[in-house]
Amino acid sequence: MFNPCKNLIHDASAFPTCKLVFCSDGTPTWERRDVDGKRRLCQFCRLRGRLNDAEACMSDHLAKCTDYQPVQVEGKNGLEITQPTPSGE
Repeated sequence: MFNPCKNLIHDASAFPTCKLVFCSDGTPTWERRDVDGKRRLCQFCRLRGRLNDAEACMSDHLAKCTDYQPVQVEGKNGLEITQPTPSGE
């Protein structure tokens, strides 16, 4: 269980150039490529945009601003996430 901010975006179709991935504990983060093609992990916020920290706002002590509003989530299956189906499946 974790308490991410309600303003974090975890809709897998929201950012077509990024990929929603899950840590071993079930917490979601985004994988993107920087201008040099290197893999970077981040979060996306409805209020602040991209947060260049994979753990940003995943709990109150990791909050990046005063707008943090926690929601209780039971791992990966507790999120309402629409994962795109890879082609060929």
